[in-house]
Amino acid sequence: MKSWFLIMHSLDGARLERARARLDALGVEIYTPVHVELKKRKDCNAFRPTEKALFPGYMFLKFDPEETHTTTIADMHGMKGFVRFGTKLAKPTDVLIAALRQALLLRIDKGVECIEFRNLPESVQKDLFEIAELPTRIRREVALLCLLQKMTVIVDNLSFVPIVSNA
Repeated sequence: MKSWFLIMHSLDGARLERARARLDALGVEIYTPVHVELKKRKDCNAFRPTEKALFPGYMFLKFDPEETHTTTIADMHGMKGFVRFGTKLAKPTDVLIAALRQALLLRIDKGVECIEFRNLPESVQKDLFEIAELPTRIRREVALLCLLQKMTVIVDNLSFVPIVSNA
């Protein structure tokens, strides 16, 4: 079953595009959030959009580890490894990725004041908007990892089945 994973890399430019092509050939879906900033042009009354990676050095990948093993991807040139919490790989949920995509789209439209996500706690919604607003790369990365760790705990708590002892 396909799941989302977060991987660290040290690629940019043409090397990043080659890695994307190789991942695409393996059937891996790639998502890298971008921050779009509109800068006013000095020569006319218009704006120039500039795109920058919101989390440089990180990629969200969706693939089935039974079909494409994690070591196949981690051994690619420029890949540092998958993000882990202890011994477990960080697995962002589909809902979190969809919410991250929507939150970044809505951030551009300041007129939208409210959005609701299904199966996503309000605290996580608030965290996503705050992450997008953080000014520095390192603060965004730390906030993202904290959110992923918190979401992992939330998922584990939802799937928790209490064991009743007869003692």
